[in-house]
Amino acid sequence: MKSKLIGSVSVMAIFAFASVTWACPGCKGSSSNKAKTAAKKGSCCGSKVKAVAQKSSCCGSKVEAVAQKGSCCGSKATTVAQKGSSDSIEKTVDTILASMPAMQFMVEGETIDCSMSAGQAVKDGKEVKYVVGKDVFATEEEANVRLTSLVEKEIKSLQSMQYAVNGSCGSCPMTAKRLAKEQGAIVVYRVGGMDFSDQSKAEKAVALVQAAANEVKMTYKVGDNSFRSNKMADEAMTKSTAKSMTYLAGKETPCCKTAATMLSRAKVTAIVKAAVQANQL
Repeated sequence: MKSKLIGSVSVMAIFAFASVTWACPGCKGSSSNKAKTAAKKGSCCGSKVKAVAQKSSCCGSKVEAVAQKGSCCGSKATTVAQKGSSDSIEKTVDTILASMPAMQFMVEGETIDCSMSAGQAVKDGKEVKYVVGKDVFATEEEANVRLTSLVEKEIKSLQSMQYAVNGSCGSCPMTAKRLAKEQGAIVVYRVGGMDFSDQSKAEKAVALVQAAANEVKMTYKVGDNSFRSNKMADEAMTKSTAKSMTYLAGKETPCCKTAATMLSRAKVTAIVKAAVQANQL
């Protein structure tokens, strides 16, 4: 069986953020910025794509963790990796990111996906609440804490072994084995968005993608000084004449939210590339 990358024919720039002042509260280096925002749907406006929260609880659960289209665990819309081509990798990264939990906005009782419309509603004095999954929060910061937790969980799941059988995917090898027997199918081992027919190769891929993800870190800049710890950066801000902190995750930005989404993309990209390399060993 050929190894495959989970792909998407057409995925919008889901991590594009509108640069509006309201969207970046707490991004000036204060200790109140504990919520590192992640994975907000920027494909705007009016998208009806709902967040997919992967369920990995196992074993023996009656819930077989059927793969959602484009989810981190699996997708029916797969494309064969052309020797790890950058195009295939980017499609896989986009698909994975598109499947992750996102924030929605409740404007006077109506739930919308567009951050720009929500921002305008705030300016107009309307009541805006923040929705992550089934949870509704009064402040964006509270919602970001929950969102960050969910996205980090999704990224962590990419670094572990998943088992796919005829499009159904989960983290339990016993369930996968049973499904394969019932359906007369084979178990495919999925790591970092890539399918492996060889379990031993997939196990090696787990170590590689975990190492790759650990190498991707946020850098906090205060004036000419750089820090890997946000606490140290916050302390430096209290002694610095710098007006604000900037964030570096691939590119430098003054917005903590934009930086967090760039960090998520960088981590997923590193994971997918490592999985491709593992397949070529």
